[in-house]
Amino acid sequence: MRVHIATDHAGMELSSHLITALSANGYEMVDP
Repeated sequence: MRVHIATDHAGMELSSHLITALSANGYEMVDP
């Protein structure tokens, strides 16, 4: 499954945690 995550500067820290967790569980990240 592909997951697209978009955020502004205020959400960068949360985005980083989400990308790490989702990637570790086999999700394909698109342009994180």
